[in-house]
Amino acid sequence: NTTSDAGLLFFHRIIEKFKMCERISTCIADPRNQSMVTHQQFEQIKQRLLQLCAGYEDVNDAQSLRKDPMLTTLILGPGKQDKNQSALSSSPTLCRMENRVDRTALKGLIELQVDLYVERNKNRFESEIKTSGFLNICMDIDTTDLETHGHQQLSFYNGYYEHTAYLPLVIADGDNGDLITTIPRPGNKHGTWFLTLIINGIINRILKQHPKAQFKLRADSGFQSEVWFKYLESHDRVKAATISLASNRSLERLTKQAVDNFEVAYKKRTDLTQELIHFGEFGYRAGSWSRYRRVVYQIQNTRYGSTEVRYYFTTDHDRDSQAIKLNYNKRSDLENRIKEWKVQAFASRVSGESFLVNAFRMAISGFALIAFQELQKQLHNTELAKSYVSTIREKIIKVAGVIQETTRRFLITLPESYPY
Repeated sequence: NTTSDAGLLFFHRIIEKFKMCERISTCIADPRNQSMVTHQQFEQIKQRLLQLCAGYEDVNDAQSLRKDPMLTTLILGPGKQDKNQSALSSSPTLCRMENRVDRTALKGLIELQVDLYVERNKNRFESEIKTSGFLNICMDIDTTDLETHGHQQLSFYNGYYEHTAYLPLVIADGDNGDLITTIPRPGNKHGTWFLTLIINGIINRILKQHPKAQFKLRADSGFQSEVWFKYLESHDRVKAATISLASNRSLERLTKQAVDNFEVAYKKRTDLTQELIHFGEFGYRAGSWSRYRRVVYQIQNTRYGSTEVRYYFTTDHDRDSQAIKLNYNKRSDLENRIKEWKVQAFASRVSGESFLVNAFRMAISGFALIAFQELQKQLHNTELAKSYVSTIREKIIKVAGVIQETTRRFLITLPESYPY
């Protein structure tokens, strides 16, 4: 009756608060004869989700965790564990559950993540609407690579990352980092592949619950596209969008004089510790663009002594170039969320043969990250308030405990000497 994962109790409370496992289960069709079923589908999903939270990334880990007292207590409830047989699902049983995921289920899982994002931020949204009369939602968008090592369906060689991979889309709140959703995609697609349909679906889903919402979007240079730019300019609810632009000769020619002036000023500075930054803007039309657009830029000297120029397309005509660039800098936090999702919530474990199985694994890792983010909010004003997933797992979940059961309840006794 001892466990090394007593902190799973806190994650179980979060999962139950949002009815996460039951709602995930309703997205996946279960064709089994229910009168013959031993392991309910929502229990299998809870088992998979809690294992990920505890750091057991492989489905095969379920084989040695079937009698784990903490998992069986949280999933089945007190007094229901079978002492003579393995109480929880085996790894083959969980694999069969994953293989029931189809396109309809995947669409439902993506929509559920968006719904959870709205529910998690309900108080914040309502407070902003009450204060200002409208709601501003900032969405940061990026792609990432999930490397594959076999012949997984729809994994392709990606020239940028120089290996075979999937190339999922990750969308998060730019203000508080909350995951909005993850979109599984083949490894050979451009960042803007079906992007207008995806963003349009997310915006419409949020607008159903918050009709006063308006949106700001930020993305890097992998999202340069005339179709994407026209969408951002024409959508009445997209109030501002800033997209990084890859440097080219035309852009460099337009900023040459500004760069020359900057380098002269940099050499003449009397305080060698002084950091010089210059901001500017101009109208620009690339060969594939249908019109001239506002482009802002930043000139800065790097620590290696070279001059660096960064360019940004923007639909924001209310702020100056410096404010736009400084706002765009906040997008860098998305890289941390992607790292947590890929490495610490184990989205990179895409070893299944089927794309849909791997897509489910990406999604379930997204739900695990959501649970971690909700726990992190409860750690406000503690030394763990800004901790990564791996730190929270190590210091909150990996705690020894003794489970004592009665007919009505179970008690988890934690060590008094635990430093956290």
